[in-house]
Amino acid sequence: MKIAVIRRIYSSTGGAELYTERLIRDLAGRGNDVHLFAEQWSGDPFGCQIHQLPGQGSRARRPLAFACAVQQIIPRHDFDCVFSLDRTLGQDVYRAGDGVHAAWLERRRQFANWWRKPWVGRGAFHRNMLALERRTLSAECTGRIIVNSHMVREEIRDRFCFPIEKIDVVRN
Repeated sequence: MKIAVIRRIYSSTGGAELYTERLIRDLAGRGNDVHLFAEQWSGDPFGCQIHQLPGQGSRARRPLAFACAVQQIIPRHDFDCVFSLDRTLGQDVYRAGDGVHAAWLERRRQFANWWRKPWVGRGAFHRNMLALERRTLSAECTGRIIVNSHMVREEIRDRFCFPIEKIDVVRN
């Protein structure tokens, strides 16, 4: 199979990156043609082809710019499966390892100091992430979702009306 794996930024200390490394090694080890699409990735390519997409814009704009760049380049290849570990605009499978940004903001707001509560989530970064999240977690953009907890599965179902039968819980 020809498989696209998407992870915007690699950090050697990140849990999603370790998951990505293991996934790619296993897929490539089974003879699959694996392609990694990333803005920043350093180190061993793990037996896959790396497609580095240039980062563009401010911190607030970069996640959406990356999602748009991926959306433009993926159709140029003939992938059997597109597996994303970041909020993007079209994938067969999305692993929601970062949880639900909207729920995280609500929890952050709940525990913020009284004077900070009105400002939590008001910045451009959060507005853009929420808009990108709404698109990613729609049945039009994503075929299946993998989550690591029942809590995240319920948050996605309740907030985005994503079909529960297309959300799989796979614990870390």
